[in-house]
Amino acid sequence: MRAGAVSRRGEQQGSGPDVNRERLTYCVLSLVGHRVTVKLRNNTYEGLFHSCALESDNAVTLRYARQPPQGEAPSGEVISTLIIPWKDILQVSAAGVQPLQQEVSRFKRGGFQTDTEISAAAGIGGSRELVPWQGEGDIAHEGC
Repeated sequence: MRAGAVSRRGEQQGSGPDVNRERLTYCVLSLVGHRVTVKLRNNTYEGLFHSCALESDNAVTLRYARQPPQGEAPSGEVISTLIIPWKDILQVSAAGVQPLQQEVSRFKRGGFQTDTEISAAAGIGGSRELVPWQGEGDIAHEGC
């Protein structure tokens, strides 16, 4: 490779990893599982961002994709899996996506948590009195 050339892994020869490639990878990982809108040259699709090939074929995969409604026209049929080559994509957008660091920190609150701790952290009620369940008759043995 020539000096300053970029390898397949996004690392510049002699200078370590390519920062822009790392940023792209971070952004792509933040989108996984979120609803996105992908604008193409002559179409638009929305669906769940499933994966993105950053190596050889460079494509975005959407799950449960459809063309959104336009004007009076209804939305298109749902496509289970839609693979879109990067060369056709003009824009990928998503609203309300949290950066990965905030998502991860939500789940790293001291390791294992009981149901009570999870409920308390979510602000769901405090302590309550448990009441034994009383069924109407012996349902399990009726009709045997």
